Order: sequence, then structure tokens, then C-alpha cells
Amino acid sequence: MEHSKEGRRPDWADDASAQGPETDFSKSRELTGELLVLPHAGSTNDEAAARVSSGGLRPPFSTVLTLDQRAGHGRLGRSWSCPPGGALAASVVVRLKDPAGAALLPLVAGTAMAAALRELGVPAAVKWPNDVLVGGAKICGILCLLAAPGTVIVGSGINLRLTPEETAHLGLHGSRATAVNLEGCTASPDTVLSGYLAQLRHGVERLERDPADAVAAARTCCETLGTRVRIELPDGGSVIGRAIDLRDDGAILVRIDGEIRPFVAGDVTHLRPAVG
Repeated sequence: MEHSKEGRRPDWADDASAQGPETDFSKSRELTGELLVLPHAGSTNDEAAARVSSGGLRPPFSTVLTLDQRAGHGRLGRSWSCPPGGALAASVVVRLKDPAGAALLPLVAGTAMAAALRELGVPAAVKWPNDVLVGGAKICGILCLLAAPGTVIVGSGINLRLTPEETAHLGLHGSRATAVNLEGCTASPDTVLSGYLAQLRHGVERLERDPADAVAAARTCCETLGTRVRIELPDGGSVIGRAIDLRDDGAILVRIDGEIRPFVAGDVTHLRPAVG
């Protein structure tokens, strides 16, 4: 693994459709049922959903990816886009034996991405429920789409190679963004994706074997725990408290004025660094 702090993008980022040792995704193909590499896409989640709907992408862990996503979706209907070659967008079709496990897939996917990045020397952690951070700055977002009972499209957008100026345009609501290269790692897109796919497969197997064990794994890398947080709720309200634990169904437990309350959904802001 090479490490660099240079701002110049590698050759693979100059043309997202170029094929070669960095962009043929040979390692990732070994971990997928079917791998579709698009020169560009509006949203890989939309592309995957359309193919699943028409009967395509049937093998487990089939994946649609691009290095040039132009109209990606974030949580709460937010748009997400990145300079061509600056990020990898990948949508993995996961089929679960127990459809109830779909509720935990965002946590499982975030945990998988954080683990894959840590293997590359990038000290990533999860912000509940599914953002991946490095030093408080967002490096990856996860968005899961229910395609059918038990079939979930797990979309991820990982910032690979950006300049500090480009990351400034990716932050939302005062948040910061970072990228793999800005954290000193120049791993190829295939290396990043294959590491994530391996961890995601392991995470899904753990989820199907024991959902509580999947949540326990998430606890070990969840930066939100121990942190004073503001949670913006789906109904437009918000609460402030200290996140103390994850319930076995993935809900976050927050102590508010001495009362411990569970939240299954919400947009979290860390109000100060995690304790411990």
C-alpha cells in the first residue's frame, strides 16, 4: 500500500471509463455474483433497482458501480454528487433469508466500510446509523433501498481522491468531508471496493446468524456512542442528549435529562468529540 499526501489524482481518476490494472475490478469480481461497471450513472441505486425490477442482477451480492455518479441520493432526499473519478459509488444487491434483518443493514454496511478502510490504514468510524467518518469528517455515506421483501440495495458513496477545495463543497449543515487520499492512502478503487465487499459479506453472514452479534460489532466502531448529540427527528423536531448504547434492534439509546430514550431514525449531529 502506498501512502501520499499529494493532491494530484492518479491516472485512473482522469477517465472514469478507462480500463486497466487499477479499474478492471478483478479482485472485486471474485466477491460478487455479477459486477456491472458503468462509465457514468445518475444513481447506482436507481440503476440497480431498475435491473432488479426487470429480473436482472439475480445472483447474491451483484453490484453496480461507477467512478462518475452524477445524481446520487443521500438521506432525507438530499442530493449527492462528486467530481468524476473523485468517488466510488457502488450498489450491492443483498438478499436476506429473514426480511426483518433489512432494518439493520445500514449499520452492517457502515461497519463493513469502516472495517475495510481501517485495514488500509484509514482510521474510520461509524456515525449512527450509517455515515463513515475519519476524525469527524465524512468519508462515506450509506443509503439502503428496499427493492422487495428480503431484497435490499445497499448503496455506498466513498470519497477516494479529492482536493481539500473539493471536499469543502461536499459538507452538509456544517459537517466536514474528507477522502481516502487526504488520509494518506492511495489504494486503488478495486482495493477499496474488494475490501468493503469482503467485510459486507462477513457482516451479512453475521446478521443472518445472530442479529445481536451484528449490533455488537457495530458498537465497537460507533463513534456516536459516548458523544453529546442532537438528533433531528423525522417529524421535524429535535432532541439533545448523550448517546450511550445501541439496542439489539439497532436503535440508538440517548440519555436526555436523566431519561434513556430509544430512537430508530433521525439525523445525528455530534456536538463534541466522543468520550474515551
